[in-house]
Amino acid sequence: MLKSIIVILLTIATTPLLAVDYFVTRNDDPNPASPPLTLNPCQPSGGCSLRQAILAANKRAGADRIVLRSGTYTLSRTTSASEPDGLAGPLWVNDELEITGLGSWETSIRWDNNLHHAHPVLVYGAKSTLTPRLQIRDLTIEHGRGVSGGCVLSRGAELALTGVVIEDCRARDGGAIFSTGPIITLNNSVLRYNEASNHGGALYFSRSATVIASLASIAANSALNDGGAVYVEGQYGSFGSSPTNVVWRSELHPSHFLDNTAGRDGGAIALGAISSLNLFRFPITTPRARFERNIAGAKGGAFSVVSLSPSVLTKLTMEGALLKDNAAATGGAIAARGQSVIVDSEFVSNAAQAGAGGAIYLDSASNAILGNNEVRQSSFNSNYASLNGGAIASVCQPLNMRDTSLWANSGPSGSAIHSSGATSLVHVSTRNHGPSTLVKGYHTACGNQTFSIANSIVGWVDRCASVSGAFSSGGGNFYSASTPGCGFVSGLDFQHSPALIAIEPNTYGGEKTVLGWSVDTLVRPQVNAGNAAYCSTVDVRGLPRSNGACDSGAFEQQPQ
Repeated sequence: MLKSIIVILLTIATTPLLAVDYFVTRNDDPNPASPPLTLNPCQPSGGCSLRQAILAANKRAGADRIVLRSGTYTLSRTTSASEPDGLAGPLWVNDELEITGLGSWETSIRWDNNLHHAHPVLVYGAKSTLTPRLQIRDLTIEHGRGVSGGCVLSRGAELALTGVVIEDCRARDGGAIFSTGPIITLNNSVLRYNEASNHGGALYFSRSATVIASLASIAANSALNDGGAVYVEGQYGSFGSSPTNVVWRSELHPSHFLDNTAGRDGGAIALGAISSLNLFRFPITTPRARFERNIAGAKGGAFSVVSLSPSVLTKLTMEGALLKDNAAATGGAIAARGQSVIVDSEFVSNAAQAGAGGAIYLDSASNAILGNNEVRQSSFNSNYASLNGGAIASVCQPLNMRDTSLWANSGPSGSAIHSSGATSLVHVSTRNHGPSTLVKGYHTACGNQTFSIANSIVGWVDRCASVSGAFSSGGGNFYSASTPGCGFVSGLDFQHSPALIAIEPNTYGGEKTVLGWSVDTLVRPQVNAGNAAYCSTVDVRGLPRSNGACDSGAFEQQPQ
C-alpha cells in the first residue's frame, strides 16, 4: 500500500514582491477551505495551520517565510486523489519559501502515527528555467511514507536544510529524500533511521545534482537492495541516456556516513550504471569525510560502483576520506566495476568477510577489461579479506598505485595486493604482510598482464609471488628480505636490513597513518635513491619531493 509523504515541490515565482512572514498558530491539520482561504490567514487574531500557511504562500508570488513555534505539527488530511493539490495529502510548495522552527529538538512536522494513509506521489517540475529554492531550518521532519521520497520529494528545485533532522521516513526509493537536482545543501543536518524497500535508504538521486555539505551526518539508514545511505540512479530512460553526475562537496566541516546498511551492494553509497560521484572537500583544510561501520550484504561495505560495459563507464572519484570498519562479503570498503580514482584517503580495518578485497575489490563486467583505476597518496592499514587481496584485489582491471603505504593487511593470497589486471606500483611502501604480499594473478579473460614496481619499498618479511609470468622492475626499489619473484634487477634495485630501512607506521605530521621514518642520525639508504624517471612530485602525505632527487617508497624525508 502506498503511503503519504511530505512532498516538497517548487516552481518559480514570476513577480518579485517583498517577503511575507506567515506565523503558524495551530498544530493540527484542519480543512484549509473552512473558513475560506484568504491571501494571508495567518494573523495572530485568527487560526492558522501549517497547511494553510503554505497554501497562502503559494498564492503570493515571491519569496516568503513560514514561522513555526515549539511543538509537533501533525498532518492528518489524507486523500484518494491521484494528483496532490495541497488541500490534503502531502504538503505542496510551489514557490520560493523558507520554513523555520525553533530547533530540531523543539519543532517537528510529521504524519499522524495512527493513520494508514495511502495515495500516489505526484510531483510537478519547475515552470521556469530558473531554479526556485526551499529553505528548511531548525526543525525535524519525520514519519513520512512514500514511493519516491519518504519525507521530502524535491524535483527540479534547490533544497537547503540547516539544522534539520529527517528521521523515521520510508519509501521504495529515497527513504528520506528523493531528488531530481540540481542542488541540495546539508548544513548541520542529520538524515537518520530512514528506510528504502529498494534503493537509497536516505537519499536517492535520479538526475545530476550538487550536494554542498557542512557537518552533515547520514547515519543508521538502510536499503533492502542498494545504497544504504545514498543511491545514484545512473542512466535514465532508454539505454544510453544522459548520465547522472553527483558532486558531493564537504565545506569547512566533514560529512559523516555512519552505520548504514544495504541488503545487497553499497552499504553507504551505490552508483548505478552510467553515473558518477565526485566526493571531495573544500578547502583542503576541511576535515576528511568519514565512512565508518557501513555494511553491505554482497559488495562494497561503503561504496558500490557498477558499469554495464567497457564503453559506458561508471566512475567514483574520492579525495580526502577515511574509510574505517566497513564490511561486505566482497570489497570491504569499495567494490568497483568501472573506474575509480582514490586520492589522499585512508582505509583502516575494513573487511571482505566472505570474498576478496579487504579494502577495495576491482571487478570486470562480462570478463572484459574496464577503465583505469588509480590510487594516490593513500594508506591501507589492517584490512582483511577471507580470500584474495587483504587490501586490494583486482580481477583483470588496470590498477595504478602511487605514493601509497600498505601496512599489516591480511589475506590468504596477496595479503596486500592480488591483481590479475595490468598493475603499476610507483613509490609504494609495504610492511608486515608476509610471504604472499604482492601477488601477480592470472585470469583467462585477460591473460597474462604486467605487474611493474618502481621506486618502492617491500619491507621486512614481505615478498612477491606470481601465478603466471614475472614482475618487472623500473628500478629504485628496496627490499629488506630475499626477493624471489619481485623483479629484482641488480644495480637498479637494492637490498638492506629492516633496521636500516626502518619504515614504521605513524602520522608524521599528516592526517593518515603511513609507513615512514623519523629523521635521526642514521643515513637511510632509500633517501634520494629513486629512479628519476619515475619520481613523483609529492609523497604519501602530499608533501613535496623537491630536493632534486626522490626517496624510494611512499614517504619523502623532508629538509630540516
